[in-house]
Amino acid sequence: MRSDRGQRIHLALVDFLSDAFSIAPEVVSPEARLVEDLGLDSVSRFEMAVVLEDALAIRFPPDLLGEMTTIQDVIDWAAQLSKRPEP
Repeated sequence: MRSDRGQRIHLALVDFLSDAFSIAPEVVSPEARLVEDLGLDSVSRFEMAVVLEDALAIRFPPDLLGEMTTIQDVIDWAAQLSKRPEP
């Protein structure tokens, strides 16, 4: 079972992707691949990161966006970054 933080991040992703790109919420599963399954290009992934950064008061390292390939990757990194104190 996912943590509360992980669930909140997943719901934020579902809301953003369904609103911004008309992706059906049931398609935004943890296993969904950002490019292959959801059709997100680099600009879309950047927009997604900005929305999460604003919602969670975090900052994704720029090189990290290319490393995240699934919704679960995004959830894991966002959860990890939201635990860190601001520098």
